[in-house]
Amino acid sequence: MGASHESRVTLQKLLSRASALLQNKGFNALTFQELADAIGIRKASVHHYFSTKQDLATALIKDYQDRFVLWSKDVEGLEVSEKLEAYFAMIWAISAKGKNICPGGALSLDWKSLSEEAQGELQKFLALHQNFLKQLLEEGRRSKKFSGVGESVDALASMLGASLQGTLQLARMSADPKKHFDKIVAELRGVLGVQAGKGSQT
Repeated sequence: MGASHESRVTLQKLLSRASALLQNKGFNALTFQELADAIGIRKASVHHYFSTKQDLATALIKDYQDRFVLWSKDVEGLEVSEKLEAYFAMIWAISAKGKNICPGGALSLDWKSLSEEAQGELQKFLALHQNFLKQLLEEGRRSKKFSGVGESVDALASMLGASLQGTLQLARMSADPKKHFDKIVAELRGVLGVQAGKGSQT
């Protein structure tokens, strides 16, 4: 049991550190040696968890999927405007105060370097976000809380997701990343026809 627990802890450390490096430097710049040095193990030990870098990419994306599903369940009971604010706050949080870009955006930049399996998992991850946003916008439209949302929410959900991805990329080049992020989020609220909810953290 002890060895198994230690192995799980090491795996989570590797995934956490790999995620930070991915979001800051990109997938192609990430190395097993850097991962090993970061958590104090031998490079050969990293291969015990991930035979190849593509295995690491696939494991990372599946971890992102699991985390987003858990987050989605946590906000299920919120009022629709608060749920939108929680999404904005979550996106800002994963940027580490504007230092990093979102993992989906980071991996998409290296799309052609990913294996078919990793590409498939990344598409599933992005679909989770897209479906969440579609359901959110539809709820906002039906409840009349989002006055700017029309009958078709698919394209609007894509625009919202793409805007937030791009915003993180530009924010980390800004002198004041938080101010840049907040400015774009305010514009998105205007497009959707919604005011900041009580749970606003942006």
